[in-house]
Amino acid sequence: MEGGDKIRFWEDFWCGGGSLLSKYPRMFSLSLDQGKKVVEVGGWEDSEWRWRLRWRRVRFQWEEEQEEEMYQYISTIRFSKVVNDAQVWGGDALGEFLVRSVYGSLKQNLVWKGMWAAIVWCIWDQRNHIAFRQGKVDAEEIFQMAQLKTWLWMKHRMNVFNYSFSDWHLNPLICIKSVLRKEGLAPVCRV
Repeated sequence: MEGGDKIRFWEDFWCGGGSLLSKYPRMFSLSLDQGKKVVEVGGWEDSEWRWRLRWRRVRFQWEEEQEEEMYQYISTIRFSKVVNDAQVWGGDALGEFLVRSVYGSLKQNLVWKGMWAAIVWCIWDQRNHIAFRQGKVDAEEIFQMAQLKTWLWMKHRMNVFNYSFSDWHLNPLICIKSVLRKEGLAPVCRV
């Protein structure tokens, strides 16, 4: 971590395997610092970085334990006073964002590869329906079929995927993040 002036404390991926929001959702819900930059929830005191998080209310004992765990987790991050933050793409050795590096990352990641294949298959199937059976373009049907096919694919291919279709339908992003975290495939982003 450099200066902390561009990275959101809770929402951005700055301290390892994901956002603090996804790792500590209860602490996020209690925080008065939602949407704040790292530099806004901490500061330098006598050449040492100190956190100054604010809470909506006094925490219960189990929440205090979770808060302590979070502080221990983020204490491993080292700050620099003199350098501004910059996001660096972790999929390329030089830190450059290139389509081929994204494709390479996707190729290695079974979750995204399977979802991509299911979505492309749904689009292709709809195209064939239009071309060979005089069907009409139906974006809603493509979306619904893609959602069903990706859920079926995840359910049958990923051992750690234990979500119902209604969970997937209502919030696929939470399901995906959970699977990535369980599989150790959380997106890489160095700051």
